[in-house]
Amino acid sequence: MNLRKIVLIFVISIQFCFVTAYAATCNSVNIDGVKWYHDSDEKRAIYLEIYNLAAHRIKHQVKKEHLKKRHMGCYLRY
Repeated sequence: MNLRKIVLIFVISIQFCFVTAYAATCNSVNIDGVKWYHDSDEKRAIYLEIYNLAAHRIKHQVKKEHLKKRHMGCYLRY
């Protein structure tokens, strides 16, 4: 069950990356009267902060549940 949470967080963060990458192809976006350009340093800083937050939550969840390698995969025995 806890592995599902980790995978879900990972999938959501990957989807966010795809959405932001697609949005970055536009020249500008007008949100609430504020114009954001795709090369804006402020926009990149916000995206980086969100990415780092998601990465921190995943790492924290893994440490909290004490997941080890043997729980993440399977062994084939002959």
